Amino acid sequence: MANDDPHRASHRPPDELQVLSISNTRAFGTWRSSLVMIARLQMAIDDVTDLGHHLDELAHHHPEGTGLLTIIEPTSPTPALSLRAEMAGIFRRSRTLKVSAIVYEGTGFRESIVRSVVTSMSVLARFPFEYKVFASVLDACPWLFARLPGIPEGMDPDLLPDSVDELRRAFPR
Repeated sequence: MANDDPHRASHRPPDELQVLSISNTRAFGTWRSSLVMIARLQMAIDDVTDLGHHLDELAHHHPEGTGLLTIIEPTSPTPALSLRAEMAGIFRRSRTLKVSAIVYEGTGFRESIVRSVVTSMSVLARFPFEYKVFASVLDACPWLFARLPGIPEGMDPDLLPDSVDELRRAFPR
């Protein structure tokens, strides 16, 4: 009997989003060698544990290198200090993470300040990969796409933001 689950990774072409897991606080998916995470509400330790698990699994399939696109929706507060420290440890231990784009969505003063603070903190953290903070997915995707390992020449860069849109549609409000 065939498995009809449209999100099952083994049945999806590599250029399409593969939904990994969805909860009420966040959604995870992969696109080629990149992990995509959308945070909607306050993150918990289970979300950070899942982040580490998904990065490890992606690294297993892409030893040449991986990327991370994190999207923080305006409804999601900044993660607690303990969670940020745990995430930083995950990032430092990763042997394949080559590039990370974080998107703090929103156009207000708060979002602008958060982006500035996160940018400053990332410089101090000295992660062993390229890292940049953006205000929108449409700004982040071309930057990330150009740096992702294993992207064939001539591939349509709109496939990445289209995959983000697909993950949002799978993430109920």
